[in-house]
Amino acid sequence: MPSPLTGRAEPLRGVRRNMARTMAEAHAQVVPTTLFDDADIHAWQPGQDITIRLLRAIVHASRQVPALNAHFDAQSQERRLFDRVDVRLAVDTEDGLFVPAVRDCQVADAATLRARIERIREQVRLRQIPPEQLRDYTIMLSNFGMYA
Repeated sequence: MPSPLTGRAEPLRGVRRNMARTMAEAHAQVVPTTLFDDADIHAWQPGQDITIRLLRAIVHASRQVPALNAHFDAQSQERRLFDRVDVRLAVDTEDGLFVPAVRDCQVADAATLRARIERIREQVRLRQIPPEQLRDYTIMLSNFGMYA
């Protein structure tokens, strides 16, 4: 039954088309899961970089529970665990969402992580993000990209 709502169809192009394709592929290959817990952040000082704190928490959690930083290959029925922590981080634009990887978070200090994020944001803004930056991540930080 068609919806009573009317509107105009808008073909997806460029970034939005690629984003839709990537999301459809991910949905087909990955079981949707959400992990969450309460965190007491009262001790955080005002003005601290939330994104950096979250990246460092991901690194710490991945060391404690290596399965968090792993991929499942349905075809080979194998789980691949990673030592390096390459975190995919959303960067929103008027044209759509880019989700590049912040590489080697496990060895970077806070200033280096912030510099990498700023470089990525600038590359996205200028549409000069290298294709390899958009693939081969090990884990994703979701829903905080707008704060990067």
